[in-house]
Amino acid sequence: MNMTRMATGQTSNYNYKLESAQKATESVAYFVLEHQPLSCAELPSNGVVHWTNVQVEVNGKPVAEPKWVAKEEAPKCGAKAVVVNSSAIDITWSHTDDTTSSPVIPEVVQEG
Repeated sequence: MNMTRMATGQTSNYNYKLESAQKATESVAYFVLEHQPLSCAELPSNGVVHWTNVQVEVNGKPVAEPKWVAKEEAPKCGAKAVVVNSSAIDITWSHTDDTTSSPVIPEVVQEG
């Protein structure tokens, strides 16, 4: 996985290696907001993280139109996973909404 922060050009690379017991192709991808703070005010005040120009490959071959599914599990801070289109995903939240105490794990899953 390779990511580039558009504002600075900073890159992050992660080479995922299948475990020796895995025989099937790894073909599910997640964008996840995890490890929630105790208070929503600890989240950035802009209320969103954007992933754009998302490109998916499976076995070295591009997936032309990945199909993302937005899911939330016990949302806190009004968090939502938003599928913008096949190459753009947002996770949004309210940094002032402390109405629930459950952890939030909004995720966007590429199925297929």
